[in-house]
Amino acid sequence: MRNRNPNWTQRSSGTTWGVMIALMVLSLTALIVLVYLSSLRPLNPAELVALQVVILGAGIGASWIFSQSSATNAAENTMRLHTRPALRRVLDLYVSLGRLSDRIKEYNTQNPDNRLDVIEAIVDEQLGTVDSALEDWRDIVPEDVEEIVERMERTGGIRR
Repeated sequence: MRNRNPNWTQRSSGTTWGVMIALMVLSLTALIVLVYLSSLRPLNPAELVALQVVILGAGIGASWIFSQSSATNAAENTMRLHTRPALRRVLDLYVSLGRLSDRIKEYNTQNPDNRLDVIEAIVDEQLGTVDSALEDWRDIVPEDVEEIVERMERTGGIRR
């Protein structure tokens, strides 16, 4: 099995949080400037609008980033919750087809039959399909795939 891992589920949360914090600091700074300037003298309407636009923009930007981060985390947690059982079923199919393939090869060496060669080819194709599905799961949740595969290898349920 190939190990390709585009890490599409891993985001640079440090950068996201840094931008969000910077926008919140900008918003708070603009608010402090607004309060300070308004305590010195009355602000004209243009100054009020400009400062309010900066505060509003920074607040909306920080909220947007926070909501994206929250939605991504929720989606990953939900996906992980539902992928583990499906992944285990795929691995069970893989193990079952591997056992079937071994039995067919064993029986075919004892009693050669051309029909068994056809059945063996069909089972090998199914093994290839399950192997491809396993790689698809590895693209989505690589950590879970490795954890379950290692656990199954320890218990003798899967061979690499």
